[in-house]
Amino acid sequence: MNMYCYILYRYLAHNGEINTLRGNMNLMKAREGVMSSHVYGEDLKKLYPVVEEGMSDSGCVDNVLEFLCMAGGRELPEIRQVPLFGLAGVQVKRVPLFGLAGVQVKRVPLFGLAGIQVKQVPLFCLAGVQVKQVSLFGLADVQVKQVPLFGLAGVQVKQVPLFGLAGVQVKQFPLFGLAGVQVKQVPLFGQEGVQVRQVPLFGLEGVQVRQVPLFGLAGVQFKQVSLFGLAGVQVKQVPLLGLAGIQYKQVPLFGLEGVQVRQVPLFGLAGVQKVSFIFKIPLYTYFLFKAVMTMVPEAWQNDKYMPADKKAFYRWSAFAMEPWDGPALLTFTDGRYIGAILDRNGLRPSRFYITKNNYMYMSSEVGVVDVPSSEVIQKGRLKPGRMLLVDTKKKLFYKDEVLKSNIANLRPVGKWLNETVTMTDLRKAHDSSKVPKLVPDIQTSTHAGFLEEDRRLSLYGFTTEAINLLVLPMVKDKKEALGSMGNDAPLACLSKFNPLCFDYFKQMFAQVTNPPIDPFREKIVMSLACPVGPEHNILEPSAEQCKRLWLEQPILSLWDMDVLKYTEYNGWKTKVLDTTYPVEQGVDGLVPTLQRICTEAAEAAKNGYQLIVLSDRKISKNYVPAPSLLAVGAVHHFLINEKLRLKVGLILESGEAREVHHICTLLGYGADALCPYLVFETISRLREKKLLDPPLADEEIYMNYRAACARGISKVMAKMGISTLHSYKGAQIFEAVGLHEEVIDMCFEGSASRIGGVTFKELAKETLNRHSMAYSEHECDNVMVMNPGMYHWRDGGEKHMNDPLSVGNLQDAAKNNNKDAYARFVESAGDMTRKCTLRGQLKLLYADNPVDITEVEEAAEIVKRFCTGAMSFGSLSIEAHTTLAIAMNRAGGKSNTGEGGENAERYLNEDPQFNKRSKIKQVASGRFGVTSSYLSHADELQIKMAQGAKPGEGGELPGHKVCCSTLNVLWCPMVHK
Repeated sequence: MNMYCYILYRYLAHNGEINTLRGNMNLMKAREGVMSSHVYGEDLKKLYPVVEEGMSDSGCVDNVLEFLCMAGGRELPEIRQVPLFGLAGVQVKRVPLFGLAGVQVKRVPLFGLAGIQVKQVPLFCLAGVQVKQVSLFGLADVQVKQVPLFGLAGVQVKQVPLFGLAGVQVKQFPLFGLAGVQVKQVPLFGQEGVQVRQVPLFGLEGVQVRQVPLFGLAGVQFKQVSLFGLAGVQVKQVPLLGLAGIQYKQVPLFGLEGVQVRQVPLFGLAGVQKVSFIFKIPLYTYFLFKAVMTMVPEAWQNDKYMPADKKAFYRWSAFAMEPWDGPALLTFTDGRYIGAILDRNGLRPSRFYITKNNYMYMSSEVGVVDVPSSEVIQKGRLKPGRMLLVDTKKKLFYKDEVLKSNIANLRPVGKWLNETVTMTDLRKAHDSSKVPKLVPDIQTSTHAGFLEEDRRLSLYGFTTEAINLLVLPMVKDKKEALGSMGNDAPLACLSKFNPLCFDYFKQMFAQVTNPPIDPFREKIVMSLACPVGPEHNILEPSAEQCKRLWLEQPILSLWDMDVLKYTEYNGWKTKVLDTTYPVEQGVDGLVPTLQRICTEAAEAAKNGYQLIVLSDRKISKNYVPAPSLLAVGAVHHFLINEKLRLKVGLILESGEAREVHHICTLLGYGADALCPYLVFETISRLREKKLLDPPLADEEIYMNYRAACARGISKVMAKMGISTLHSYKGAQIFEAVGLHEEVIDMCFEGSASRIGGVTFKELAKETLNRHSMAYSEHECDNVMVMNPGMYHWRDGGEKHMNDPLSVGNLQDAAKNNNKDAYARFVESAGDMTRKCTLRGQLKLLYADNPVDITEVEEAAEIVKRFCTGAMSFGSLSIEAHTTLAIAMNRAGGKSNTGEGGENAERYLNEDPQFNKRSKIKQVASGRFGVTSSYLSHADELQIKMAQGAKPGEGGELPGHKVCCSTLNVLWCPMVHK
């Protein structure tokens, strides 16, 4: 007995990091609820989970890549509404061309079989066909029951003309095999005098045909020809299945090796352009490349010069799967083909050599392998988003353009994209008469200010500072307000002023490097566009994947929110879930409310709703909202675990969010889009009170705020090396500081919260405190409540590390050499540290037996290892910057120039007592006054790939801090002119 074992070789490795991994894993888990396979059937579930917990980045990508290739890449592309051998109106989904598994045929003429019902049958087998009293190729009154069409097992035919063969006796024979038939001097397909013995009709083995119209092949010489293999056939100006003028030489039909095809209708695909397609790749390998292109797409959204077919493919891929984004170089193989692809930003180097003896060397760096220059015939680098491929069998190197062009044309994705739903479509179909009018509860009072008139503002923690310093600049200037030197206010878990849930989260940074993405100057790689709504089976590519709502950005206006809530477009429907609960339920009401919302969301997904809106519009004196971030996170993760998340889009309507950080956390934990309605209503009210200058219209308010949010979101994503919101959504690029594991497990599964912290009861209490202050009746103003000094210190308000008392004591100690003042500074600074930071919560444990002082290193030696932080001149005043340098030089330590550089006068004049030279000098992308003299006067150099003063990276330099001396140090060309 012979035993055959087929082994698929496929390996994947990468250099860098997949920063969106958590979100990709979650969505792959959720995708299990919408995937199906007619090949695997119920056995598909045995392959789950596709991605297992605890795997490396490479392992996760490798598993998904294998799954997409094996479970979703076994068959040829689909053909829909195509006349195929007379099958007009046939619906074909994910079928092999001649297998046609899953074909739905209803009352179509199939080789003369009128009225046949065919379900899930191969075309030439037709198992399960019911045929009664039909004429089959002239076989009148044939009785056929559940037989393969061309096998015709069990057919009884007597005295019938069969292809002109009068008087033939046929009993139980295969129709086109003609086994044992003796035919003499009869016309068989126009071939008079042909001797036919055991001849397969479409094989035509050994048949000599001259000047005979056989399927339109006038003048063809056939010798051992397989019709669809076309081995060795020479065809000139002959209509062969519509392929006029084709030259064939050893051509597999779908491999098309060496075929010249120009404007040829191929199985109904009229107008196909295929010119000089000179290589063939196995079908599995096509799906490998397609899967890699889907997972790691190019920056296609803003590329004006990308071919339309490739851009259409990438757009369709976006409907099927989110990109796996981050600075990474991926290499892969299926055992024969070895390929590599670079992330869309090109944040990882990849260089290759090709030598005279036809070897290719590729590595992340040049010099890994010593190759004599005389042997190198080609050098190159993998460009952002590009792919290279080597065929180790044929020893060929394929270019990115050829690979992707043919993969992009594998399916009619351009037509599929016509199914896309846009906000324009929804607006046109919207009936505004169905939208109820909402009147905000505005109170008037002689002692209340503007913010207190709308009780919702204090409920959601809006302060005078937040509006003046954050919201208004976004509306007026279309960008976030600039800030520098960090935040010295207490962590949310230490704050006494009822912080919002957003404040418990800190955005993480890329671990491999701080990627040098400038989200504004490199805007071509950034995109906020995303598909929203039910995702369809990724294993069966079709137009169904495109039936989703395409949003160019995630911020919704008030009127667009109404459109989505009441849409009925193409059968779409939206479920609005109330996220408020009665005040009398107290701190114990939050968890049941979150559970209720999750259960209602799951029921909506099961009942065919396309969109779920989480809304807190019903807040009032008697109803308090669940924190929007908790609601979004809980629903998102609950639906993932129930395998329902990709059946619906998740949209938030909340008055709580207003800052870019708020929006990013909501998106990062699963929201597809959101409407911060209280921002728009508050700014409109400011305009009505003539407090907005200039008095912008509602449309301008929305567009300006949206533009500011877009810039801010892009800037936050860039810090992690993430370029697309599609990848960032649900990726959980945050670390919680001060949240208990019960909160993490329910709402933020998978996020790190290293120290534990507040529970649901504390979070509910903070919300109830704000609700009480907002809706309780009082005869005094709430100025301190409405402006606690989160950004600017206020007496009696929020604590700050750098409070006036500490600063005053330090200045007194420094100017007057006052030890008592320094002692007071130590005390006040320590007190603020305990109230604001985690390290302030630590207590020193003293040993029972102290170490002998003689074993302790001298303080004078210890301080020599001290270094200051890298604070640039410009962000610090010249006085502060030089004082730090003098102090460190006196102590023997090192000060740092920061990326702002250093004036030459400071390092060329090294006074022993007033030495202003910084021993550590930074080089920021080769800019900021870097000269040979600057470099030679450094004890230590720090080279920064992404300088902080560039927008989107670290600190930012406000305009009022820029002066001529600053520009001179930064080596500004305008100054030196």
